[in-house]
Amino acid sequence: MHRALKILPLSAFVLAAAVASTAGAESLSSADKDFALEAGRGGAAEVEISRVAAARATRKEVRDFAQRLVDDHGKANTELESLAKQKGVTLVATLDPEHQTVVDQLKTMSGAAIDDTFLKAMVKDHTAAAQLFESGQQATDPDLKAFAQRTLPTIQQHLEMAKRLAEAAAR
Repeated sequence: MHRALKILPLSAFVLAAAVASTAGAESLSSADKDFALEAGRGGAAEVEISRVAAARATRKEVRDFAQRLVDDHGKANTELESLAKQKGVTLVATLDPEHQTVVDQLKTMSGAAIDDTFLKAMVKDHTAAAQLFESGQQATDPDLKAFAQRTLPTIQQHLEMAKRLAEAAAR
C-alpha cells in the first residue's frame, strides 16, 4: 500500500502533463484556427503558383519575383506549419480549385499571357492575404498574433511589387 501511494502522485503528474500538452489545441479559438488554416492554404497556393511562374514567365523580373515568393512564402509556411502543429491544427496541403485552375492555366499558357495571369493572380491573392493577416493581428493566441504581425509587412511588400510589375507589363 505504501508503494501505491508513491505511484499515485507520479500518475497525477503524468496525467497533468498530458492534459497540458493538449491544452493548446483545445484553447485555440475558432477564429484563430480559421486564420491558421486560411493562411496555410494561401501560403501553399502562393508557393505552387510561383514555382510554375518562376520556371515559365517570359520576363526576368517576373521570374525573379516569382522565385522571391517561393522563398518568402516557403519560409513563412514552414514557420506556420510548426506553429500549427504545436497548437494541434493540421494544415491543408492541397490547393483549392481556384488556385489549382491558376496553376493549370500557367502550365498551358505561353508568352506574355503567363506573366499577365501570374501577376493578376498575385495582386488578387496578396490583397486577400493582407486583409487576412490584418485580421490575424487580432488573434487571441499570442503566437499566431506574433506570426501575423511578423508576416504582414512581407505580404504588403509582395502586393506592391506585384502591382508595380503588373502596371509595367500593361504599358
